[in-house]
Order: sequence, then structure tokens, then C-alpha cells
Amino acid sequence: MRGAVAQFDGRLVRQQPDHARVAEDRRRCIDKRTVGIGAQRRLIGAAQDVASSLQRKDAKVYFLCASASLRFCVEIFPQHPPNSCGLPQCLRVSPLAPLSIGYAGGLVPEKGVDLILRACAGLAGDWRLTLAGEGEARTELERLAAALHSADHIRFAGRIGSGAMPQFYHELDVLVLPSRTRPNWKEQFGRVLVEAMACGVAVVGSDCGEIPQVIGDAGLVFAEENVVALRESLQRLLDSPEERQRLAAAGRQRVLDHFTMQQIAEQTVAVYRTLEPHAHRP
Repeated sequence: MRGAVAQFDGRLVRQQPDHARVAEDRRRCIDKRTVGIGAQRRLIGAAQDVASSLQRKDAKVYFLCASASLRFCVEIFPQHPPNSCGLPQCLRVSPLAPLSIGYAGGLVPEKGVDLILRACAGLAGDWRLTLAGEGEARTELERLAAALHSADHIRFAGRIGSGAMPQFYHELDVLVLPSRTRPNWKEQFGRVLVEAMACGVAVVGSDCGEIPQVIGDAGLVFAEENVVALRESLQRLLDSPEERQRLAAAGRQRVLDHFTMQQIAEQTVAVYRTLEPHAHRP
């Protein structure tokens, strides 16, 4: 049976009869919108329009759209009755792209980058890992990637300039900061977490230093050095685009509430004002 493909960015853009070819050729991000219930309803409306234009009640309608960096192919059978949410019972959303995982920072032992490699190697599903940064541990990490048979899934991007970091974040589904405590060091803040959350990227971090306070309830936190716990967090996000979307939205809101320049300035002024009574002591 021949169907139709519609490229969707808020409206019906085009129809193509050869859905297999188009689905393969157009595996790219069309927009950054979240495919929630509202967007799914709009997809269904467009699907019904296409089905009507084909004059086939059994027509399959394929859509290519995007949420963050995850591509979807949504397959809808218009003749089926809606479920309790008003959506067709057999609406299926399948990812066309692997989970995009990222790390930004020094490639040094205390940053725990090796933990990401070990955790990713055991994931059930397709994934890609991009490491942005340089450091003394790079050669060892490259050897570990080869030993884990994961080298084809990992890209060492080197240092990325600050001006290019927003693009780096927008290409990710999740950013990981797996720092480990040392006798003379622990994570003091984790700026990359805030930057990623501001860009609408879900974050996962260890409980080293201030990381849990930065993430709050807007991301996932695992016990440092615990590869299994990190893998479980990543698997959870790989299996659930909805969870990634929820955490991405929560993370951006947390940045707006606590980490903007205005918020930091107001908090700093508040601290100074607590010192005012002491300023006039002789």
C-alpha cells in the first residue's frame, strides 16, 4: 500500500507518495518544538487532511518532525477510534535518531569521563557520545572506548569555543557531568549544567560537590563512581522522550528562576544587605 509523507513544522508542508524514500532522505531536524499532546493533535488533524486528499480510508500517513534533537516518524491510522486522550489508539512514535549524549569540560581523571564511557557501553538502544574538551586523560579514554568496542559511537570534539557552545548543546538530548571527589577537589558549581539547562537539554550529574544543588529536581543525580546508577539514568532517558522533554523544560525554568544574571545580582545584594547592621559598629 502506498502512503504519503508530510513534512510538518506547524502546518502541512508537502505530500510525497514514496514514504520510505522520503523518510530516509529527510532524517533531519525540522524545528525544535516539543511533540506533546497539543502538537500530536495538530499532527492528527493534518493526517486526516492527507488521508482525505488520498481518498483512502486505510491510508497510512507519516510525519517527520522534531523535538530538540530527536527525530520522530509518527504513523497514524485515521480510521481507528481515539483513546481517552483523544488520540488514535494505534498512534506510534518511533525515534529515527540515536540518543545524543554529551560532556563538556576537561578530560582529566577527577571529571569522571571514563564513567560515561562505561555506562554508555551497556545501554540497550542506539546512542552517540560527544566529548567536548581536552586533557591529560584523552589518550586513556580513547583506549577505553576501543576496549569497550564503543569507539564508533564516541566523538572527541576537542575544545569548543564559547561562541560555539550553544550549538553544541542544541545537538544534545542529555548532558552528563560525572565528577568524582578528590582529597583536594570537588565540583564547585558545574557551569556547564546551567548552560545546558538554559539551552533546554536534560542533565545528569553525580552527587559530587555542588552538582545536586545546581540540578535540584530538574535533572537526574546519581552517586559518584556508580556506573550502574549512571547507566540506569541514561537508559531511562533513552527509553522515554517524554521524560527528556519534561526534564529539559524543568531545567530551563530552574535557570530562569535561579541562575540568570539578574537573579545572581539580586541574591548577591541580599547577602550584602544582611551585613548592613554590622557596618556601623565602632
